[in-house]
Amino acid sequence: VVPKPQVNFAEIEDVVARAHKHKRSKSESAGLSSGAIVPPPRPRRGTADSTDKKLALAPEETNINVPALVDSWLPSNQTGNLNKTFPNTPRKREILLKKLKLDKRPVFGVPLSKYGHSIPIIVFECVVFLSQQNRFETEGLFRISARQTDITKLVELYSDAKEPVNLTSQKFNVHVVANVLKQFFMRLPEAVIPTVYANSMMKVFEEEHSKADKGMILSEIIDRMPPVNVVVLKFLLNFLSKCAKAKENQMDARNLAIVWGPTLIRAEQQNPLELLSYSESSCKVIEYLIGNWSASSYTCV
Repeated sequence: VVPKPQVNFAEIEDVVARAHKHKRSKSESAGLSSGAIVPPPRPRRGTADSTDKKLALAPEETNINVPALVDSWLPSNQTGNLNKTFPNTPRKREILLKKLKLDKRPVFGVPLSKYGHSIPIIVFECVVFLSQQNRFETEGLFRISARQTDITKLVELYSDAKEPVNLTSQKFNVHVVANVLKQFFMRLPEAVIPTVYANSMMKVFEEEHSKADKGMILSEIIDRMPPVNVVVLKFLLNFLSKCAKAKENQMDARNLAIVWGPTLIRAEQQNPLELLSYSESSCKVIEYLIGNWSASSYTCV
């Protein structure tokens, strides 16, 4: 019978302890525990440091650094808003209202941020209605008013931001729908193009830039706005540029800018002369955006 070997646990523990001690001393001599610089972690996809969400804006034939130029115009807290997200967690009050079926969301006078990243139903439906059957070719579109009773009736139909309205079945004429669409943007607490971005756009025309550079700079500024503002503005510009090309409505880019300029860019000046100058500059910006908007690339060219 072969006797079982006797295990000396104390000797094993001593060997393990000496091994650990040797490993620690080796690490310390390498500088890992003496304040050595550790390389920073790689940025996660979708963060402000990530470069995988760069937008292709226009042809790259330019001698200026467009992002750096826009950075110098915008305050530091207004740059890099492409990754801004909105909270999706519903509050207790919203959950209760949904259970009670009392969660109607107002349409007019509500910040665009309440719509998340989506185009408001009223904007989508009005644009689709005006685009169908070439209604956008109607003479005086957005310039001619409509009966106030009809406008009020349509405004009342849009009582819930989540509920669509069948405009065709309601038999509203073109000018009623066009006026309600414009009224939605007029009643926003803040213009679609916030003041800080509008001021940067106006600087494009105060300095000498080529047409290609103007398009790229304006596109860069637009893409830095809050996400929902970007989506809504591009959707609207796509439609207005289509209207400007229709000769039947007699509403070219200049005429549309006169109508839409004070709505999309709001002046904060109180002095009449400053107000007049700001209004002219805002119309110049909107006219350029409408007249040079590319429906295929969703950018200003």
